[in-house]
Amino acid sequence: MGKIKILSPGLYTTIQASKRKGLREFGISTSGATDKFAYKVSNALVGNEEELASLEITISGPEIRFDGSELISICGGAFSPCINNIEIPQWTAIKVNKNDILSFKGTKSGARAYISFAGGIEAEEVLGSYSTNIKARFGGFFGRSLKGSDELNILTKKNNLDEFNNSALLQEYIPQYSSKLEVRVILGPQDDYFSQEEVDRFFSESYRISPMWDRMGIRLEGRALTHNKSANIISDGNNIGSIQVPGDGHPIILMNDGGTTGGYPKIATITYADLDKVAQLKMNDEVKFKKISLEEGHECYREYVKNLNSIDKMITKKNSVFYYKVKVNSKEYEVSVEKIGC
Repeated sequence: MGKIKILSPGLYTTIQASKRKGLREFGISTSGATDKFAYKVSNALVGNEEELASLEITISGPEIRFDGSELISICGGAFSPCINNIEIPQWTAIKVNKNDILSFKGTKSGARAYISFAGGIEAEEVLGSYSTNIKARFGGFFGRSLKGSDELNILTKKNNLDEFNNSALLQEYIPQYSSKLEVRVILGPQDDYFSQEEVDRFFSESYRISPMWDRMGIRLEGRALTHNKSANIISDGNNIGSIQVPGDGHPIILMNDGGTTGGYPKIATITYADLDKVAQLKMNDEVKFKKISLEEGHECYREYVKNLNSIDKMITKKNSVFYYKVKVNSKEYEVSVEKIGC
């Protein structure tokens, strides 16, 4: 078993894994990784046969010291990760050594990324998932975000350290995260609470991501929508991706930790296939909505799941890269050496 120490937690770092299933009827959010593709790839790259507990980082990453050799991968937004101040690639499995320090320069695009470890993180399983639910205070690492000086155990798979070292996602499959995003939605179920003019406005407007943005939901800034009926409904079920419109007319996209029921009309619901992209939106990014039919939404879902199930075919081996500390005339340097042939 390995161990890592959190020297600095970053803005908001939590343990996340697969979602909690079959519990929304009891008011329990699914939680789990908000960008499913990046999370699943990060596990596959280090040879995890299933999606194990990983670190989800937001906007600014943590600083981590390793107490032994581990195989890690970092997938998602472009966070400029470094080992001992040398920048390393994302979407690639990297072997780290004892006393190495992982740090991040900050996001260039996207909002979230995942750090996965060969063997996964030792975490508390609650209601069928290791995922942290901050509001309910359970799962993950005692139901909270990480703090400086936290220590986490890694269930290290020694055999994976060399076998999967430098495996990488093929370039053509790496997502590109834009600050301006078009998202496909299916109208309803309470679009009748808005006039046709207001519905048309919803699709013609571009909305900006407000500072009120987290794993529960994303409040949008822009021209407010007007209800033609009450701004309240008898509470009914919400989904991840439901777009509520409260009394002030500013839409809210519900995310993984959002409430399972609500009393605001939902003008539309984001297709499942686009939720990963929405998870990578950050404050001041822009989003525009595009209406598709239910049948088109089903087809998007089938294609998305097909891609998720084919991740192993998207991964290849890269030339080995090794990182060293070299001392010359009493001065220490950080260098990288790439093996390109025999």
